Amino acid sequence: MKQEESEYINQGPSTERCDHIFIVDEQINLVEKAGSVRVFSTRGKKCGLVRDPKSTQGYCYWHESDPGKSKDPELRKRLEVAVSQKAYLGGAFLSGGGPGTYLVDSDGPIDLSDASLPGAFLAGAYLEGTILKGANLRESNLGSAWLGSADLSSADLTGAHLWGTDFQFSNLKGAELWNAEINGGTQLGGVYWGDDYVLASERSRRFDCAEETYRMLKQHRQESGDYRTAGQFYFREMECIRKQLPRFRRLLWTVFFKSICGYGERPTWTFHWAIGVILLWGVLLLPLGGIHNPDSSTTGFSWPPSLTMFQNGLSLSLITFVTLGYGNRYPASVAGEFLAGFEALLGMLLASIFVVSFAKKVIRG
Repeated sequence: MKQEESEYINQGPSTERCDHIFIVDEQINLVEKAGSVRVFSTRGKKCGLVRDPKSTQGYCYWHESDPGKSKDPELRKRLEVAVSQKAYLGGAFLSGGGPGTYLVDSDGPIDLSDASLPGAFLAGAYLEGTILKGANLRESNLGSAWLGSADLSSADLTGAHLWGTDFQFSNLKGAELWNAEINGGTQLGGVYWGDDYVLASERSRRFDCAEETYRMLKQHRQESGDYRTAGQFYFREMECIRKQLPRFRRLLWTVFFKSICGYGERPTWTFHWAIGVILLWGVLLLPLGGIHNPDSSTTGFSWPPSLTMFQNGLSLSLITFVTLGYGNRYPASVAGEFLAGFEALLGMLLASIFVVSFAKKVIRG
């Protein structure tokens, strides 16, 4: 038998029902819920939960825009019960305000730390500044929800629907975002990802999941023009690829791709390597037959070392590294010539890597 579409989404009492009207257009099917009816779209439908007797707007407890909810000690438990009963809480007002929010003079943020809210229907909900640290929001619907300045550190958002969700200036340090659904309307500007940008899936050594998550976030930030953050997620993506490699290949990646240039995202690392090579070769060339100077003298290693000895060594090393080759100072032995030739090769390699990495950073902005 075909069920009729109701003007209410939630199955509440026949009287004293919440008249909050949903503005988010979401296709849902609540037939599987006990005592519910089929609703084809949320837009224009009413909540239908029990009206809060203290409400001045004719709304239920969840849709009443009362910042004083932060004082309710049973708030978290009540919300967990509502979510477990599959109540549709789209547009719910769950912000206690506080610093960084529009309700700056209110009682402060609502604390929902470690709340168990899997599969929650919170599309279009107002959660600005709310503390959701460590909360379980797996498979939840937060489409078009407002989570600006919220604390979602270590929260589990696995498989969450996040189309159009506003996370601006929120804290997502160590959050789990594997298989989450984001689109161009998802606002991630100003988000704090932690100093190292490492998310939960990588910390738990699920490198394949972390790789996919970082790639998704990288592409999103690139499309939004936030190339700095995109570069950070590219670095983490490459790290996850490296950690999945066999031991020998992982060692090669560590030496040649990570440590020298940070996968092209750390040109300063290449510069540090160049300085290290110049200093090291400036010392190594001295005991290998010494250095032939312009005045036909030879500078070798002696003890105690002198300033002139190091000056001549560094001078030859620098000239060799940049392949300048004046010809007035050169190694005084065959072993020294081979060592200098290897330094010249390193110089060309490091200079090329630095130029490419630095140019990419400058062009990207």
